[in-house]
Amino acid sequence: MQDHRYLDRYLRKDIHRVAGYLATIDAEAIAALGKFQTANGIKGDLCELGVHHGRLFFILAHLREAGEKALPVDLFLDGAGNDNATHRGRDKAFFNHLERFKIHLDDVLTANTLELAPDDLLKRIGRARIVSVDAGHLYDEVANDLRLAKSILTDDGVIIADDYFNIYWPDVTTATNDFLTQNSDFAPFLITPGKLYICRTSAMDCYQRFAHEFTASDKIRARTVELNKVQLIAARLSRKGEVHYKLKRWI
Repeated sequence: MQDHRYLDRYLRKDIHRVAGYLATIDAEAIAALGKFQTANGIKGDLCELGVHHGRLFFILAHLREAGEKALPVDLFLDGAGNDNATHRGRDKAFFNHLERFKIHLDDVLTANTLELAPDDLLKRIGRARIVSVDAGHLYDEVANDLRLAKSILTDDGVIIADDYFNIYWPDVTTATNDFLTQNSDFAPFLITPGKLYICRTSAMDCYQRFAHEFTASDKIRARTVELNKVQLIAARLSRKGEVHYKLKRWI
């Protein structure tokens, strides 16, 4: 099992040097999820569709065990509208951070996900235990990327859908709900203010256990909710958690 010192340092320090919208609750959840999978013998590669500057992807890269790969997929282009600090530099920032954090990757895929077939991904990685979907946020883009994620996922893997319930991207909610309706063998087990965590129903018991273990902390406010007749855990940082993670950054 990998020594996670570099992951822990990234979560404590380096993540704050990477522009992006990934919230602390999700950074901690994804890191804990990857560790949980490894501890429970769940193997596979890791992939993110829509990387931006890499704030989330670098967690996936640090979660790799021996023989596993992490594949980032993005256009890596600076758009005309990317004129603020959060968006600027999409063509260079990710690669600069790779060098700064000394992260080695076997492959980087520069592509529009709408133009990809599952084989385009499976030529570069094997089946993935975690796929983060965070590329285009319009209906056809989200629907396409969820299909891609499903096609490369291991039987006991997890899809992480970004911006579910974000009022500025309503198509994400509609496309994700349609995916869940059309794929009754998939269901969510955890929701945060920023993301929805989805697995196959055959792995639901495993990931419900993870959700309960992860949220069993006074740093997290959690309750059981229902979505499309499926019970899942809704979680966000508690006031104590917000203070804890702010202080942790300086320790």
